[in-house]
Amino acid sequence: MQINPDYTNRFFDIETAQTIVNPEGETRLTISLTNGQRVITGIQKLVQQYMIIFLTMVGDVKFNPEFGTLLLTSIIGGGVNTYGNLFSVFAVANLDTIKQILDGAAGMPDDEVIASAELLDLEIDTLGRKILFRIKITSVAGDSTEFIMPTSIVRS
Repeated sequence: MQINPDYTNRFFDIETAQTIVNPEGETRLTISLTNGQRVITGIQKLVQQYMIIFLTMVGDVKFNPEFGTLLLTSIIGGGVNTYGNLFSVFAVANLDTIKQILDGAAGMPDDEVIASAELLDLEIDTLGRKILFRIKITSVAGDSTEFIMPTSIVRS
């Protein structure tokens, strides 16, 4: 898969997550606002959009209080204490994320419209206080990529 360098008549985002160098391989993503942003489209834009929605707590965006998911709220609130609970909370957050992406997908090119997001694996890193989600995203155009999204689970 190649990123289309022709941005004519396309909306584009500024990169906040690191570039997926090999879209068909596995990559652990980090988010940074200081890494020399670039314009992104296609599957990279779709992964970034997924991560931002998935990791935003509902109510944190002042002018869009429904934006985000309840995943981190559930984890921080202590409602996730088994792998089974975590899979269930992920499933709900995943559906909420997909719905929010699709709600804004009118007029978007097929490589930026989500067809599916699937949890391939998860790991709870108790020493690092993280949950690592290994996710596969597929666009309507058929492009797909797998990535690992770390989520901090620090509780106060």
